[in-house]
Amino acid sequence: MSKKIHWYLLAAIALAPPVRGEEAAVNAHFFLLTGPYAGDPTGVQIRDGELVSVADRDTFWIDLAGKPQLGAVVAKLSARWPDGTETPLGLNCARQDETAVLYTPTFGASTHTQGGRELVLERNGNSPWLPLRVGQPCSARVREVRDAGDTPLTPDPMVLSLGPTLLLNVPAAQVGDGVKLLAATEPDLTGVDVALGGRTILLRQGAAPDWGPAPQPRHPRTVIGWNDTHFFLIVVDGRRKGFSAGMTYAELSQLAAELGCTDALNLDGGGSSTLWLGGRVMNLPSDGAERPVANALVVVEDGAPGL
Repeated sequence: MSKKIHWYLLAAIALAPPVRGEEAAVNAHFFLLTGPYAGDPTGVQIRDGELVSVADRDTFWIDLAGKPQLGAVVAKLSARWPDGTETPLGLNCARQDETAVLYTPTFGASTHTQGGRELVLERNGNSPWLPLRVGQPCSARVREVRDAGDTPLTPDPMVLSLGPTLLLNVPAAQVGDGVKLLAATEPDLTGVDVALGGRTILLRQGAAPDWGPAPQPRHPRTVIGWNDTHFFLIVVDGRRKGFSAGMTYAELSQLAAELGCTDALNLDGGGSSTLWLGGRVMNLPSDGAERPVANALVVVEDGAPGL
């Protein structure tokens, strides 16, 4: 397994900025399709060591020894206030009235929120800061308190957005107050460079789940799989009458095993399923054209310039 893995953000794979030495790519995360948070990946995403997204999902990652891993990952992001209390946080996602979300510059131009209160946070002293990383606490200081939403995001500060209902249950932060930001996962992904979330483990150490007798729907599918020597990027076309209906999870896990995978994770499918190879899309996306996706898993030649 001598290939490096990178991914693009918020683009059709074929139109994304090129990576030197790229050889193949498939779409990756499930994500929001519409609205102000379109493109938000649902699941843990770590890109070049930066924690970009958190949600409890089945996850693929490369461990510190360079080996692929698979399992359910629970993310724990929180803000610790001066009185010692903690508030759970979402990351770079839609904020509800009763929740709090941390926005980093990676998210975009602004928070897109409405109402509530937003704390513009700056680095406190020489504390570790951006990029946000698992296992690296950040000591912040409140630079500005805004009693409105849609705070602009600039390269250095982070923005902590508090929903109007939640405000009744958290300390009233003032300019100059300290806030500690804590990012952890279970299992611990400290130091991990690449992680992405999927939905449904198809194979683990050679064993498939018991899919049960209930009928399953067939859809287009995308899979990341591997064994001791190879990675497998698998795309199954579907929703095309007379050509391909797609596959059920049971059929997909059987296919992955027959190809030689010992471990495999189902990624976003449907109209997102795309296989890019040698500069062009190789499959027939079910929407009739390639769909812009949140990110893509890209296989890059080891030692390519700039990597």
